[in-house]
Amino acid sequence: MKKTLLAATAMAVLTTATSFANCAHSNWSAGIHAGWMSTKGDIKANNTKINDSRYSTAPVGIHLDWTRSTANSWLYGFGLATGYAFGKPTHNFTLTGVNYKAQLDPRWYGEINTRLGWNFNNAWSLYGIMSGRVINTKFSIKTTTAPTTTLAAHSKSVWGFGLGAGADFKVAERWTLGVKYRHFWDQSVSKKVGATNYKAKLGSHSVVGALSYNF
Repeated sequence: MKKTLLAATAMAVLTTATSFANCAHSNWSAGIHAGWMSTKGDIKANNTKINDSRYSTAPVGIHLDWTRSTANSWLYGFGLATGYAFGKPTHNFTLTGVNYKAQLDPRWYGEINTRLGWNFNNAWSLYGIMSGRVINTKFSIKTTTAPTTTLAAHSKSVWGFGLGAGADFKVAERWTLGVKYRHFWDQSVSKKVGATNYKAKLGSHSVVGALSYNF
């Protein structure tokens, strides 16, 4: 009787341990993220390129994610993120003897992200990312050769499509650290002033680190 009871207990413990080791993982997580974003702006006047430069900002925000996975198996999920890109990047250049100052300010942004990857023993994961983003962007260009003249200034909510990759690492029972890279193809920002149409063709690289709490 005792041997039967011990065997049953051992089997129950083993079954429980196995189920925890291979458990299906379906939960929500939330956290904060921060990083670096480099936005390339090809500036044209009536389809003639007048400048090509990069503008760096620091996105900081919060995110909410849902994930479904099993240890040593596929992982998939989706999430929302919002935040603010800090910085006021400008670029000075000279064209035909005239000095110019271009400014490109990405500000508030919102994202929807989908993920597909692999869960390595519930300890860390690697995945691809597909993202949709809208970001409020202010564009301006002016001459700095006296007299200073603002040639164009315009604000627009810019839509973008992004692809990238990420990795998450479990650092405590309910906490994970992650890093994500994405390249975004963004809408252009344009402003017509008189007979001249100023246009900034945009694209950006984004790298962020994230700290998440799993519910």
